[in-house]
Amino acid sequence: MKKVLLFIAVLFIAGISAKGQQIEQFTQYMLNPFILNPAAAGSEGVTALKFTYRRQWAGAFNGEEPTTQLLSINSKPQRFPNIGLGAVLFNDVTGPSRRTGITLDYAYHVPLGSYGSKLGLGLGATVLQYNIDGDMLNPNDPNDPAIFAGTEAKIGADGNVGAFLFDENYYVGVSVFQLFNTKFVFQQDTTGFVRLARHFYVTAGYKYDVNERLQFEPSVLVKSVAAAPVQFDINARILYDNRYWLGVNFRTYDAIGILAGLAINDRWKIGYSYDLTTSDLSSISSGSHEIMLGIDFISKESAPSGF
Repeated sequence: MKKVLLFIAVLFIAGISAKGQQIEQFTQYMLNPFILNPAAAGSEGVTALKFTYRRQWAGAFNGEEPTTQLLSINSKPQRFPNIGLGAVLFNDVTGPSRRTGITLDYAYHVPLGSYGSKLGLGLGATVLQYNIDGDMLNPNDPNDPAIFAGTEAKIGADGNVGAFLFDENYYVGVSVFQLFNTKFVFQQDTTGFVRLARHFYVTAGYKYDVNERLQFEPSVLVKSVAAAPVQFDINARILYDNRYWLGVNFRTYDAIGILAGLAINDRWKIGYSYDLTTSDLSSISSGSHEIMLGIDFISKESAPSGF
């Protein structure tokens, strides 16, 4: 399977329009919808700090499997109740490539009638460094001009937009990431480059009150990238006392998963998910692991999209 990873890396470096999913994926997306939609900044009614670590396809590439670390914070300023602000720091490593950067987000929430619903409109700006480690590549033709030795790093910027409709019980969001298709050229003769592909996301979720202490929350995430099949994440979780949860996830072409978590003192949250690989990598992968740690710094006014 290292040959598979090498082939993917060569496609990127040779510039043969490798437009598969470039942005990191998360099974626990419903715990932090802000990272997939700038318009969701401030929608939880708290200053929320969350850290997520994901290890994809553990064991498949002898310690070189994709890993992601992400730290996000978003808030609704008390003096400006219709404004949401946020930032995301990310580090995503896939074999010889690494994406490291920061995204700054702004959202404006428009109240809709007297029912408590709001429509958020958001913008995000991302600055990132794209690294390629040529020493990790082992081509059949060492003289291939598309392959270079050593590590090259390029810095670029791109943008994100989104809309997010929400209230205490539901949310629906649409967003576009990497809007400008920024190009990173890794060789002076332009034979080796990476172009960021637009990512389209649709998210939706609804929280049903089964009784005073039990809630049921189905949710869905639809991801679309040019030259790749549309992917669906279908999720359902049960919450007890709005403090403990257990759920299942199904991701087309990839995995089925379980997730669990708890809230402590209405401020600290911890969530864990395990994905069992169902793709062709299932014979060599022991699955994917993801952990999320979060803390809320102010009292919740509402929690339509998070816990």
